[in-house]
Amino acid sequence: MIINITPDETKSFRCFQQQKVQVVVQEEQEVFERQEDLLQILSNVNQINIIDDDDSSSIFKKLLDMLKKEQIKDCVAYLQSFKYQDQKEKEQIKKIIHILKNIKDREFNQKDYSSEPLEEIKKDLIKKLQGNKSMIELLKFLIMLTSIDDQFISCGSNSLHMLVMMKVDVRNQSFENIRMKNTSLISGNFVRCNLNGSEFENVDISGVNFNGAQMFNCQWKNIKVHELNRLDGHSNCVRSVCFSPDRNTLASGSYDYSIRLWDVKTGQQKAKLDGHTSTVYSVCSLLMEIHQLLVVVISLSVFGMSKQDKKLNPLTKTTKIFLPNLRFHSNNIDIFSKEPPIISLKTLYPNRQYFKHKEHQF
Repeated sequence: MIINITPDETKSFRCFQQQKVQVVVQEEQEVFERQEDLLQILSNVNQINIIDDDDSSSIFKKLLDMLKKEQIKDCVAYLQSFKYQDQKEKEQIKKIIHILKNIKDREFNQKDYSSEPLEEIKKDLIKKLQGNKSMIELLKFLIMLTSIDDQFISCGSNSLHMLVMMKVDVRNQSFENIRMKNTSLISGNFVRCNLNGSEFENVDISGVNFNGAQMFNCQWKNIKVHELNRLDGHSNCVRSVCFSPDRNTLASGSYDYSIRLWDVKTGQQKAKLDGHTSTVYSVCSLLMEIHQLLVVVISLSVFGMSKQDKKLNPLTKTTKIFLPNLRFHSNNIDIFSKEPPIISLKTLYPNRQYFKHKEHQF
């Protein structure tokens, strides 16, 4: 069967095709409209419904899970080519792509925002970001994106620096496999965070709190730590250190057979405890207040010695401390009320000599 198309019909069809192409091009231009101002770029996240009404999961978390599952290296290219079934989701992803494409070519993804030349720009940006939950979630998303796409390592590093500067609570959160480079995390609080498999290169971690954090298989390169105080005094290698609960005193045990107590703020030696006949392998400090007037720092030894004292029962593994008007149990340390106020130390670990029994009258 032969279909004859008149010249007028051909012309009309071509015009229709051109109009269709123009619409597609216009849509593409809207999606990839370049923006120069960083705040304006980040503000686009306010148009995104981060938490779906029907699902408590963040759209950022869904994207990260999908990108990790597919082992994607170029997230923008993948998101552009992905076929979305839900039109609402498609529109949300378009906005995220728009943000990522604009950030990728801006100085936020090229320069170190912790550096002095950008200090004023950073301070102004922090003022405008402070308290904006959507923008904070976007910064966290950029941080996690470093574990997937190395094109966003710089902006992810700057994002973590910004969160630290804004004192955003990131405790107990997962930052697994992130890659931080050329930034500062000074005084950051990462208590009980999951940092397993993460990489840190040329990062200042002075004063960072990593207490309880998981850091298995982390890689550290050119790490910076500011020296606050130099604690000089031991004549041999230091084997163990421990802070008092109030963080004002540091106890150190050494191969020189001594324990020393240091003032954390000044770096000055407060006391030297002699008496051991071999290396002090471990120190554990207990800060106690007696009659609300006398504060005593007691270094409990389980400072392994070379030989076990055979005169004692090898099953003895506890330390008993007798104080007036006190009774509690903590870390295998029993504290009982007894008069007069005497502190009695007695510790024995298997295969190691005990810390010799001593009594201190107050």
